[in-house]
Amino acid sequence: MRSDATNTKKESVILRTRKDYRPRVFAQVVDEVGRAIYKAFKAERKLDKGLTQAALAKAINKDPAFVNRVLTGGKNMELKTVADILGALGYEMKISTKRIEPMPNPSKNEASVTSASSIRATPQTIPSRFEAYEHV
Repeated sequence: MRSDATNTKKESVILRTRKDYRPRVFAQVVDEVGRAIYKAFKAERKLDKGLTQAALAKAINKDPAFVNRVLTGGKNMELKTVADILGALGYEMKISTKRIEPMPNPSKNEASVTSASSIRATPQTIPSRFEAYEHV
């Protein structure tokens, strides 16, 4: 019995530590999905000059302002909405994962290292897609 309690305690420590990664992973997923949609929209717009944000909004039964927020990176979407948008544009999405490298532990001598619990996704930590692409 004692070994089960020990294993449960170890697992909870691991999960608690991994919880610190969630804001970073969430920001990355939202950004990558936004980039994929943005690239698909731009590529299709080159082929079809009539493609507008309003036309895409109509195709997915959403408000044009919603599509604008999606294309400018200001919208967290349900997976169904992502599929609707990419499907309307004629695209599919491939998703890959990789193991996260351990975050450094702050030491007493390194004041510049931030603790994992205080990391927040900001424009400075997660680059905007508009650093690499022109505005829609």
